[in-house]
Amino acid sequence: MIAPVGHTEPTARDSAGGGKGTAARPDKPFPPPPRMRDLDFLLGSFTCVYTPPGQQEEKVVLTSTKRALSGHYYDSLTTIPADNLHSRQIFGWNPADGKYVMQFHDDWGSSGTAESPTPQDGALKFSGSYLLIEAPSADGTAKGNRATVDDEITPLDGDRYRDVQTLTFSNGFTFQLTYLCRRSKAGHGE
Repeated sequence: MIAPVGHTEPTARDSAGGGKGTAARPDKPFPPPPRMRDLDFLLGSFTCVYTPPGQQEEKVVLTSTKRALSGHYYDSLTTIPADNLHSRQIFGWNPADGKYVMQFHDDWGSSGTAESPTPQDGALKFSGSYLLIEAPSADGTAKGNRATVDDEITPLDGDRYRDVQTLTFSNGFTFQLTYLCRRSKAGHGE
């Protein structure tokens, strides 16, 4: 657990337990950063389809996103039923750097973090480093590959969005996936 730092430096009196050293806490939670509203198109439940490279059949991805921590973050749970793969993405706003942040984890052991500037031409453009696990393992060991993952997420209308994802692996191999997502029902926390 990490305690809040506040915005004053501790004094000798603080370290002896005699002072406060931080600004007074509000009685109510702070409202979420206004920039989080740019991500509202992700809220709700969506069915997405994509075609893996070298395959003919589309795969289905089910995703549901809701507000978390009083709207300061958006929590997205995703399932790819054909692969029995479940993942979580947490989206937030980094007020110090003025960027969106995203953390990714799945139940195969993959993980990654990415950042995006404010929307450009209507799209969020996340880029980050990931460790992608090739297949799950019951013994806790697996082969993984490091990759840079770029996601360009664009709202198409109130019920659809597109995510063009480019994966570039450390050996230089690159491929691209396009996810087309359609709202299936409203999400929680809207």
